[in-house]
Formats: sequence, C-alpha cells, structure tokens
Amino acid sequence: MRSLLPILNAFLLLLIAPILGIVLIVGFDGQEMLALDLSSAKLPVAPLEQQMNEMETAIHSIQQSLDSFSQQANSEKGDFEAQKAALDTLIVKSQKQTASLPYLGKLLYEQNFARAIGSGPTYTHHSETADIKIYPVHRNQYRGYLAKVKAYKGNAFYVSTAKDGRGTRETTSSAAKRNKAILAINGGGFYPARDHGRTVYYPLGNTMVNGELIGSFMPSYSELFFAGFDPHGKLVGGYYESFDAFKQDQPHNGVSFLPVLLKDGKKQEIPRSWQNRRQPRTIMGVLKNGDVLFLVIDGRQSNWSKGITLEETQSFLQQIGCIDAYNLDGGGSTTMVYNNKIINRPSEGKERPVTTHIMVRP
Repeated sequence: MRSLLPILNAFLLLLIAPILGIVLIVGFDGQEMLALDLSSAKLPVAPLEQQMNEMETAIHSIQQSLDSFSQQANSEKGDFEAQKAALDTLIVKSQKQTASLPYLGKLLYEQNFARAIGSGPTYTHHSETADIKIYPVHRNQYRGYLAKVKAYKGNAFYVSTAKDGRGTRETTSSAAKRNKAILAINGGGFYPARDHGRTVYYPLGNTMVNGELIGSFMPSYSELFFAGFDPHGKLVGGYYESFDAFKQDQPHNGVSFLPVLLKDGKKQEIPRSWQNRRQPRTIMGVLKNGDVLFLVIDGRQSNWSKGITLEETQSFLQQIGCIDAYNLDGGGSTTMVYNNKIINRPSEGKERPVTTHIMVRP
C-alpha cells in the first residue's frame, strides 16, 4: 500500500501545478512580469478561488480515501496474519493427530483384545527384543494363561533341548533359568525308548534348534506337524512330505506334535481320537497383527480347572483373532514360566521334565 503513495502525490502535484502558477503571479505584489500590467489585468479571481476550494476539497477527499484504504489494508493484513496463525495451529494439531493414529489404533486393538480375553494383563515386559503381555484366562470349566508376544528381533524365539543332550529331559523352569529366558513353555511331544537297559526320551517328528535339524528329517505322518519360527521370528508350520518343502519355509527353531487347530483363521479337522477330550493344553499361534501367542490351560483339577477340549480351544482362538494355531504337548507337560516363576498349575502338582522348550529372550 505504501508503494502507491508517491505515485498519487506526483499525480496531485501535476494536477494543481497550473493553479499554483496563477496564484504566484497574482500574489507578486504589483511587480511587472513579462511586461504585463497587472493593475489593468482583469483576472477571474472568484472563479479561481472557487476552483481552488473545490480542488482542496477533492484533495482532502482523496486523502481521506487513501487513509481509509490504508487502514482497511492494515486491518485486512492483521486479519490475514491472524487467520494464517490459526491455520498454522490447525495444521500442527492435524499433524499431531495424524501421527497419533497408529498409536490410537494399537490402543484400540489392545482394548478389544483384553475385552475378548475377559481381563487385562497380569504380567507385562518390555525390551528391545520383545513386548510381552500375559493375561489370565478364566472360563466356566477351565483356567490358564495367555502370553501375547510382539517380537522386535528375529532371534526373540528359540527352542531349547534338555541340558544333558539327546535322550534326556529337563523341566521348563530349569531350562528357562539356564537359558536366561524371560518366558518359556513346554514344547513338542516325545516318546520313551530303551537304550542299553535304560529309558531314554526322544522328541517326536522334527526338531530345529538355531537352524540345526536334530537328527534326520522325518516326513509328516499321522497328523504330526512341525511348527516354529523362521530367522525373522515369523511363525511357520504345517505338514511337510519332503525335506525340500520343509526348507522352503526356512524353519530356524521349532518342534512337532499334533494336531493343527487353525490355518488361515479356519478350524482344522480334529482327529477322532482327540475329539471332545477335556485336558490340560499348551498352544502356540499367531494373531492377525502378527503377535505370537502362547496359551496354557490347566486341567485334571476339579477344584481349579477341568481342562479344555480342542474344539473349545479352536473357538476361543478364533474369538481373539488367531490366524494359525498348533496344539503342543499337553497333559502333565503343560507349563508356563515367566521371569523364573511357574505361573500356571501343572496337573501333576509339579513340573514334568520334557525334551524341548519354546522360549522368549528378555
């Protein structure tokens, strides 16, 4: 706005220059100018005065308009700056809200998950390796615990065999303490055998420990699956008829048992001999968001927990958003250890030694 004032002032000066010249001549106090006798000249003074008054009025009006325009420009400039500041504030708030959307989505998911379980977590653990939340599970005929694990490192999950090597067993709490695990459950199934007059115990099917297959590869048979984790911590598993098919999933740690409970969110057929049998259970699975779950349900204790059928387990897992799930060794083997403490109630009143354990690094 200020840049227009010099131009307008110059315009006004050019406009009134002739009149100023006449005024100067008239006010020359009788002196001659260009041999002109002013005493005899009849100048139209009254019309000139009227024109000057009109010009002054016009100039004053223009000046008022300029002042008004300047004030309006300044006001509009202030309004613009105020509006810009308000808009900047809204943009900052919008950016903060947008940045918080993932967090709000996770918070809503956690709330819905806890609602599906029926309770908030009893134990929590956070580290650079993994986040762990352990929820109590309590239904009409069974009780237990569900651990939900979000892994941040590929080596968060691993399998441990008994400390004395192949053919021996070890309790889950002992293995967890020895391996300095923050969370551990019993692993795959096993069977007894006689070797040189003594009883030994071998894992069923295929067992992988840190990328090494224990023994020779064994094709799947009689509903026996392999389930575990690839080098990135992703849950893999299923039935494998050949070693080539087995290698395609890049198993790094894992165990074997039966049966598969869920695949791609769909219930799998339960073998007839396993149907509608209420027992202690140990389950491993993965949720829709990629979190891994470990579920232990106590049983064979009428005053505490009678156990759960595999059909009930399938329905429960679907309700909480599980995609794939595998039934691990259960019964007296079912154990969950958190921070060097057994948190469930093994059915035999104490831990049963087993051949394999699935663990989470702290």
